[in-house]
Amino acid sequence: MLVDTGSAVTLVREDVVRDVKFGNSLKLEVPANSVVAANGEKLDISGQCTMSIKVGALSQQHLVLVARNLNQECLLGADFLIKRGCIVDLQQHVLLTQEGPVQFVSGPERSTQCSPVCFVTSSETLNVPPYCQMCLPAKVSQNAGRCMSNSSALLVEPVWRFMDQHGLMVAHSIIDAAATHTMVQVLKPGFAPVTVYKDEIMGMLKPIQDPADCASVQYPVCKQSTWSVQHSIQQMTDSLAPDVREKVADLLWQFQDVIALDDSDLGRTRLTSHQINT
Repeated sequence: MLVDTGSAVTLVREDVVRDVKFGNSLKLEVPANSVVAANGEKLDISGQCTMSIKVGALSQQHLVLVARNLNQECLLGADFLIKRGCIVDLQQHVLLTQEGPVQFVSGPERSTQCSPVCFVTSSETLNVPPYCQMCLPAKVSQNAGRCMSNSSALLVEPVWRFMDQHGLMVAHSIIDAAATHTMVQVLKPGFAPVTVYKDEIMGMLKPIQDPADCASVQYPVCKQSTWSVQHSIQQMTDSLAPDVREKVADLLWQFQDVIALDDSDLGRTRLTSHQINT
């Protein structure tokens, strides 16, 4: 978490919000205003939600903006500091809260505890055909090896936004910490081709001390894009009488997470497991 008195709002990275609170069923409110960074660029905000933020012994519910590709997991802005009566004491190097002081961690001390976020991005623009499994060439963040120098391997973890936008399923993979390029395996279960553009963020890098740690990785279920769902529902209800068509469409839309909308709508269950002997 980064305390930023120059930021008017509190920001949380999208993948953190999913992991902490919502999982794959993330539903966000539309923010009232756009947000501009210090360099004048408009931030890519996916929505807003209320989260519990804990700073030392202080724990409060607070409305945060959810940002895609934020370098920090959480950027604590002036809105939280003012509302909660927090004071930044630079001389004592602490954040004074109603529940007591919280020591700042910065400089070399911080770099050993908190690694910057590193990504895997697409190397070129490619088309992914329907019902196709393929490997896409990708670039590894230039600072990945330096930021995660204590790890011999890195886990490539899919980014929810990328999968949802393209209707793709993306495989987890392990790469060498010194790698500059890799291949990302994707599966397109839908009926429509998609285009993956150059420099799109496909995955995040996380350090791995022991490859056996990957046994606990949770593999997400990739939903169809909104356009694909609408198209499937329209095809399924076109032949129905007008008086029931809208009711059936509403039912399919409401329960799309548990109803297969076409033969390629792959699901996943945790009720049973299967092991392949190799």
